[in-house]
Amino acid sequence: MNENLKRLTESPVTMKVLEKMLEYARPDGSDVFVSNARIARELRPPCTIRSVQRAKRILEAEGLLRRVGTYSNRNGKGLVHAADMRLYFQVLEAIR
Repeated sequence: MNENLKRLTESPVTMKVLEKMLEYARPDGSDVFVSNARIARELRPPCTIRSVQRAKRILEAEGLLRRVGTYSNRNGKGLVHAADMRLYFQVLEAIR
């Protein structure tokens, strides 16, 4: 397994975070509007917000996730992400 895939699969939280984010994305992986707190709460088993932040940094570094903007709502500000679906499926194939 190459180093990039190893980094993605070392922590089971990383791929779970990406999969949870894709539940909130459009079919092409764009416009992911979901808070770190919600992801942390909805993962099974639940994890910390800090774990979600770490996972997002890994996903961004590996090119599976990118920041595309910010938004504001009554709870504060957040980031809008987009996932690279092509790379996501390549990773899934490689780890199976």
